[in-house]
Amino acid sequence: MEGNIAAPHWEDLTENEMTRLAKILKPVEIHSRRTQNAITMHLTLLMQTLVNKLRDNGIDINGVYLIGGAASYVVSSVHIFNDIDLMMSVGAPNGYEEEKKLFNSIRDLVVKCIGQMTASAGNMFHTHNNNGDSWSLLSLYNMYGKNIELKFVLRLARDFVFSTDSIKVDISPQVFELSGENRMTSSFGNLEVAKYHIQNRMIDTINPDQIKGGGFLKFVHLKCKKYKDAKKDEDLEQLLVAMTEGFLREPYQLEKYLANHFRQQDVNYKIGFLRKFWDICNKPCLQIFSEDLERFKNTALGICRRLEQ
Repeated sequence: MEGNIAAPHWEDLTENEMTRLAKILKPVEIHSRRTQNAITMHLTLLMQTLVNKLRDNGIDINGVYLIGGAASYVVSSVHIFNDIDLMMSVGAPNGYEEEKKLFNSIRDLVVKCIGQMTASAGNMFHTHNNNGDSWSLLSLYNMYGKNIELKFVLRLARDFVFSTDSIKVDISPQVFELSGENRMTSSFGNLEVAKYHIQNRMIDTINPDQIKGGGFLKFVHLKCKKYKDAKKDEDLEQLLVAMTEGFLREPYQLEKYLANHFRQQDVNYKIGFLRKFWDICNKPCLQIFSEDLERFKNTALGICRRLEQ
């Protein structure tokens, strides 16, 4: 089954999908990294508070969407997620300098708004303007690993790596208190195929040459979780080669990936990931990169040895 890059197709959520969405749009805990401060707040109310703060200060928010693992969970409960990723579509200003001012304003307003409730916001805000993309990210900390990731987007050339993380669920009706149904789409291009991949734990993508460094490590991680390859034979080899090229162009540090995607106590899972990384790097189709991959394989081996001590 193949995806395509046709115009996005939106579908209303089914009754079961609405039930799973309701489980996500519930009270969440936000903790401070520096103090004992914490708040418990309904996720919808949190988003309403932030959006109203931005709109009151002249910043247009055109839509709010659930993305990432939580959106995939709405499709099927077989998909396990940690963070809750939320994307806000921001009205575009004119020119680069105006964009910088916009993101500075968003940062100040959101940090101030969250800071009134808890000191968790800190300085975890980034602005990216590479390769034509323009977006900002703020992570709200949860000590149990259920962070709230807020992404403010003007432009984003590619917002997914694999079909299983390509789902976008429109939660604007709840945030803006509007009538209407919740809908979903897939950036993979074919919503039904993306849903099939999520339900059957399969790995696929389109335009793999656009996937940057961390995508290869995400592929390794999915293989550790027993996800199956949708592509076979030469198509799978071409996918691996394209992802490896992206990884070598923009190498994503193994230590950083482990820190961001595994808890400190997940020693055995980290070892399993590093071993899987080693195995995939040794596949025959990747031997054209053997010299370039050698350094990363040695790093993986070194980390493994430290963890096994």
